[in-house]
Amino acid sequence: MRDSSVTDKSSEKVTEIILATGERNFTIDTLEKIYAALQIDVADLFGHDTVKNKDEVARQQATDEFIAMISNLDSNKIEIIKRINKELIQAFNNN
Repeated sequence: MRDSSVTDKSSEKVTEIILATGERNFTIDTLEKIYAALQIDVADLFGHDTVKNKDEVARQQATDEFIAMISNLDSNKIEIIKRINKELIQAFNNN
């Protein structure tokens, strides 16, 4: 009976060689394993720049916090908050 850790390590080595030499295409499963090993979220690779400046990070945090704060409010209260926010933004833009 074969030791599965030896088989896994052999398979990983073959995968490394194939990827490095470009001998053949690899599967989505292989890509997922690579992303997981590198701790990369696949979504981060598509659609946007992963490097964010200080203002972008602040905006994203504020958005996330705002969504959490209003998540349990009814639509009337949300409309009031939207109006207040519009007025605040206009005030900031005028200064």
